[in-house]
Amino acid sequence: MNIVQTLTKALDSITAPTPKPKGSDVEVMVDALVELAKADLLRLIPGPMKEAVRSEQAKGQCQQLIRDSGEDTVLPAFLAQQSALSKQAANGKLSVDDVWDLSDFVEDFSNRRRAALDAWQRIDRQQEPTRQQVVEMFLQIVGSYIKEIEETDRAAYERFGLTYPGSSLPALLRSAIPFIQNRSFALIVAAVK
Repeated sequence: MNIVQTLTKALDSITAPTPKPKGSDVEVMVDALVELAKADLLRLIPGPMKEAVRSEQAKGQCQQLIRDSGEDTVLPAFLAQQSALSKQAANGKLSVDDVWDLSDFVEDFSNRRRAALDAWQRIDRQQEPTRQQVVEMFLQIVGSYIKEIEETDRAAYERFGLTYPGSSLPALLRSAIPFIQNRSFALIVAAVK
């Protein structure tokens, strides 16, 4: 499928009465652009793309640890330990070193959460140059798509001796550029995985 067909399909999904695609109209277009650009991104900047994927996976692990060590998880973990300790005591295998009180759990979970958040922030800071490189390359690829569409449309108009009035698809793509610059890194990396 070529660029125009892919983007037209995305536009059709946006304007179709039902079912609506998930996300805003701009997100649907960005998803289509990412799908188109995936091969180019991997070909043009394979190292940074692989690093971006690894970094996003590490950040995802940090986010999971943050969720798993939240305040809402302390009490269930403490109660699970109490249940396990009861079974150990019944079997005569209980050691005093195994017993934590609730404050131990709160402190441990707080330390885990803080460490995971620190790691997430460190990875995010380290990822900034890669993020900029990936988004800049993605914008260059989108620019080449816009140019290709405009050249194809202009040539079609000229074949019939008509003045090219401009195309709505490149205008739509240009309107997505601020979204791409601000929010699309995770979308790009997620699609390329």
